[in-house]
Amino acid sequence: MRVSKAIFFHGQKPPTSRQSLRCRGRSLTIMNASASKTPELGVKEEKVSEATIKLEVTVPARMCQAAYRSTLKEWNDKIACTGFRKGKAPDNVLIEQLGGKKRVYATVLANLIENVMGPALEKAPSSMSAISDSEKIFESGEELEARFNPTEDLTFSVLFDVMPELTWKKPYKDLSITVTEVTNDERNAAIVEKKLRQLSKEGADMSVVSGRGVKTGDVVIIDFDASINGEPIPGAMRQGMQLDTDTADEDFLPGVAGAVEGMQAGEEKETQVTFPTSEDFSPAALRGEVADIKVKLSEVFEYDLPELTDEWAAAKMGPGSTLKEVKQRLMENTIAEEEDRLEQIIADAFTDAVASNLDVNVPNSLIQEAGQNEYSRELNSLITKGTISYEQAQQLASPQMLEQYIKNKRDDLEQLQKAALGFADILEKENLTPTEDQINEEFEKAMEAIRQMQRSDELNEQGVRDQVTQSLETQLVMDWLSTNCEVNKLPFEG
Repeated sequence: MRVSKAIFFHGQKPPTSRQSLRCRGRSLTIMNASASKTPELGVKEEKVSEATIKLEVTVPARMCQAAYRSTLKEWNDKIACTGFRKGKAPDNVLIEQLGGKKRVYATVLANLIENVMGPALEKAPSSMSAISDSEKIFESGEELEARFNPTEDLTFSVLFDVMPELTWKKPYKDLSITVTEVTNDERNAAIVEKKLRQLSKEGADMSVVSGRGVKTGDVVIIDFDASINGEPIPGAMRQGMQLDTDTADEDFLPGVAGAVEGMQAGEEKETQVTFPTSEDFSPAALRGEVADIKVKLSEVFEYDLPELTDEWAAAKMGPGSTLKEVKQRLMENTIAEEEDRLEQIIADAFTDAVASNLDVNVPNSLIQEAGQNEYSRELNSLITKGTISYEQAQQLASPQMLEQYIKNKRDDLEQLQKAALGFADILEKENLTPTEDQINEEFEKAMEAIRQMQRSDELNEQGVRDQVTQSLETQLVMDWLSTNCEVNKLPFEG
């Protein structure tokens, strides 16, 4: 597996799974001086919407003047003005040295607001139900700077989101889902044969193909590019890429094996492929899209596959191994993989069912957070698969690209956060809690995996622990739903 650094946005915790409980037990972080030490701070609360609160904060002139004097003193002690010792320059000389009153006021404002924000939020009746990191100053910096005077009271407004009230359309214990089985005995047998073929290729000789077109099982060397409506797909271009046509659709791009079938060395081709609509296809933005692709085929190889015998099995898997035992082991792995896949489909179905069964107004800050997490998860998935490089992912992780992603996926992101709110409600009402031993065990596994992807000094251990806890909580809720709610399974459709 390809191991690369993870892509996160500034200030973001590592993303969690689709059903992760991102909304439980959140409150604003109260920093700096407590409200009890700033009794003269004026705070008026106004409900802007069901999910948004507006605070009007009034900072008395005494505090403004103190912040102004403190800032000037700090600078005076650090900066040497011409003709004066440090700490001895008059205010007008220091202010001129610093670039003028506007710059000084900007710094004073930043320090002042940082110091009073915590106490102001602490005084707000709704702060205990506030959503972490959702607070923002209502006015622009330019507007506050224009009205700031250290000898007068300063009034500014803060907006923050609160956890919304939710209503179940019907009791969550009455939820039911319907899923289709993902496989049957015949399909499992076909998967095992394909795995056996791939296993037989390991160490097998290859020879150059001439005089015929590409057929399934060949290995090809291609140059590749893809676009949608004339716009290149980021990270799609490849030069001299080697593909095994048996696995190209899974390893690289769905439809590429069919596109090269029948081509001969030296041939070029332009065609179209339609990307899958299934939720396991990433990136989500390409689901269902029709792409124009260009393929140049340089070389074609075929395997000289060995005869599959007990001798081959013993050489491949160890002395005493038989072909029957190899097939049995592959079958056991296949059944486990397909059970995991069905379990994920059931989890997704319950996620959708929970979201659809809730009446709740999701705050914009939660939608933004879901967008960051989902976009990061998709980029990291593409890095892991080798579809794009870490450098390409960094380019795609721009604020503009994130904003566009959230805009395009807003309805889906809202559904995700509805489900998260519902899961959190079930977690609380059913008193579901992972043990400390479970958290510690999963935390160590997660840290070990992350250490392989980024430097130890970049690790946010508390963020990782939070993620692990949320994932365990999610699984507890999912297990509860699977046990206590109706799950209807339709037969595999083939």
